[in-house]
Amino acid sequence: MKNRMRSGTSRTIGAFRLLLLLSLAVGCSGKVSDRMLDNTFGTKGVVRNYISGGDHNWDQAFSVLIQTDGKMVAAGYSEGTSDRRGFALARYNSDGTLDNTFGQNGTVRNYVTGSAHIDDEAFSVAIQSDGKIVAAGYSEDVLKHNAFALVRYDRNGTLDSTFGTGGTVRNYISGGSNADDEAYSVLIQPNGKIVVVGFSENSSGNSSFALARYNVDGTLDKTFGTGGTVRNSIPYGIDDQGYSAAIQSDGKIIVVGSSGVGDSGSMFAVGRYTVSGNLDSSFGVNGMLRNHIYGGDEDAAYSVAVQPDGKIVAGGRSQGHSANYAIGYAFGLARYDTNGILDNTFGTNGTIRNYISGSDESQDEGSSLAIQPDGRIVLVGKSGDTTGSLAFALARYNLNGRLDSTFGTDGTIRNYIPVGKNQGASSVAIQSDGKIVVAGWSFGAFTIMRYNSEQH
Repeated sequence: MKNRMRSGTSRTIGAFRLLLLLSLAVGCSGKVSDRMLDNTFGTKGVVRNYISGGDHNWDQAFSVLIQTDGKMVAAGYSEGTSDRRGFALARYNSDGTLDNTFGQNGTVRNYVTGSAHIDDEAFSVAIQSDGKIVAAGYSEDVLKHNAFALVRYDRNGTLDSTFGTGGTVRNYISGGSNADDEAYSVLIQPNGKIVVVGFSENSSGNSSFALARYNVDGTLDKTFGTGGTVRNSIPYGIDDQGYSAAIQSDGKIIVVGSSGVGDSGSMFAVGRYTVSGNLDSSFGVNGMLRNHIYGGDEDAAYSVAVQPDGKIVAGGRSQGHSANYAIGYAFGLARYDTNGILDNTFGTNGTIRNYISGSDESQDEGSSLAIQPDGRIVLVGKSGDTTGSLAFALARYNLNGRLDSTFGTDGTIRNYIPVGKNQGASSVAIQSDGKIVVAGWSFGAFTIMRYNSEQH
């Protein structure tokens, strides 16, 4: 199984109950980063909760979306007995309280169709026009083979029996060897079909971009790719993984991720597909491209969004170098023109690399980005210091790629919840009023933070 870069599953549980007493105290009240938190949400802008049905060993949110009624849906996984993980969802009211009309007291936990599951994890969530909720990720069997997995829920959190088998779908990607297929992004097309993106690994351990498209009933859409699935590698890549997707206004599908380049580390990787699942030859080189972040060696894109003008923004992480040795990870961004060329009006040669804590010994990693209505870009993730403590991290960029000095401290925010060292953001969504909703984890709990768009 791949080492999933977006997972933060350290289990340092000691002194857990004592630390819970501090779980909603965020940093020092005088810090600019803390003043950005929305005090009308949860406790001083923070909500932490466990998923009903787990055993509170480790719950982690990877994706968050905002419904049209303002409620927030977060998806991830929850560990139960024997450390088995199941799909997990929580729905929150606009004030951060759990919505008790959803699932069991606001949360849902379930396993995916298949025998003797070891681990099921959801990495992405989408909401259909009828309000039904689709979560996507992977499902592992007793032989530790992973498959693409989808679950669809009714508005109240019950499994939708009209979808797949009792509300769940599990399938391998054509062209793989059933070794390791994992989905990281799910999108709903205007016609209701469901597009899922991730990677597919063969028996040799090499992975490729992977896509699948499903009909509204959960069956594979045979008009897409080969029998409903697509699997392809970046030219000259040796280990390619798709992590995020976006659909353009013309229906074409953008996929971003990473492409291994042997001793030279990895690069941002981007592919564009037609509505039928073929690589779009008008984009990059035969539909695909890859690039380093300026100043980086080991780079990976974990999120993508399309601007109103059609330009493509990808965000993730970038490891730097100094002389002959590697230094810390930083937030990384790249912006591409509609034909796949790096946009040289953005950052340095189309790319940006910056540390949240300001140190080249940091472990800063961007996980998810969103574009505000005014065009500014918000990238969220985690920031690690030299002591090994991870914190929630945000950065906001102007249209030219420069950090927005009106946001946090010189464009960045770092919040640490004193409940354990392992915490960070996995997903971001922008409310209609401009407030920024961030989902992630802190010491084994679903964690949601909401920030004001401007300093108060």
